[in-house]
Amino acid sequence: MKALNAEAADWLLRMQAPDFSAEDRRNLDAWLAGDERRAAALAQVQAILQLAPRAFAALEAPPAISAKIPRQRAWLPLGAAVAASLALFLLFDGPMRLRADLRAGTEALPVVTLADGSLLQLNAGSAVAFSFGEKQRVVHLLRGEAYFTVTKDPARPFIVEAAGGAATALGTEFDVRLSEPAEGAGRAAEVKVLVHAVRVETASGAKVILQAGESLRYDNTGAIGETRRIDINGPDWRSGKIVIEDESLTSVVERLQRHTNTRIVILGDDLKARRIGGTFDTRDPVAAIELLCRSLGIEYSGIGSLLVVLHG
Repeated sequence: MKALNAEAADWLLRMQAPDFSAEDRRNLDAWLAGDERRAAALAQVQAILQLAPRAFAALEAPPAISAKIPRQRAWLPLGAAVAASLALFLLFDGPMRLRADLRAGTEALPVVTLADGSLLQLNAGSAVAFSFGEKQRVVHLLRGEAYFTVTKDPARPFIVEAAGGAATALGTEFDVRLSEPAEGAGRAAEVKVLVHAVRVETASGAKVILQAGESLRYDNTGAIGETRRIDINGPDWRSGKIVIEDESLTSVVERLQRHTNTRIVILGDDLKARRIGGTFDTRDPVAAIELLCRSLGIEYSGIGSLLVVLHG
């Protein structure tokens, strides 16, 4: 039932997107028709998500009450309780918990065996949901990064959906990383192939076959980058390292942030956009950030283990 609710939440969020298309509508109708429980799950998740605006409306306009009860005393405790519940829901990653079947904290998860025998490893701070059926096996990458070792099943393609596109395994080991949206931009995904090949398809319908030792980046507008060569024997997040090649400081911080509870903040648009390269140790992200700042002359300050601010 958890997976069903996650699928329903995923569909509900897709329905709110401005680029929800007629084809999306047909796919939703097909999903609903596939199982009579799905319509009920969609309605249930929709009802849950509708509680938030109603709660805030209650805070702004308290309900009518008996004159025997002081107005302020009657609604403030209720409003405070609702606000506290919503704060806890967000603090403990409630929206993602509704959608995800598998989540990782600040430590990378061990390898997990999926229902079809395929292997999955989640990077820190990552989340996925599964839709495995008779005709296909779909993993929805909701946040972060994951590495897949796929069990062959020609009758059921293995597909990883991220940033409006899809990566279909062709007998494969591969990695998919989802970037959080930057200001004024949408989400993007990067696919890296370590063994055999992967077919990448974007939201615009563009299709590219990636071979072992190649990577590709695309975004949710359908834009697709050039195929690049990668070192399949080089360090990666599974070995506690990330290799950065000409990425923004924002991207570097985003990738390291997944591995620590210390909040890392960048002040200034120019600093956020500064291009960075190098190899970083994810086992001590804060130390990696401090070393980066010292080497590049970037000023930083911190509040214990709670916060590191990059500025100047």
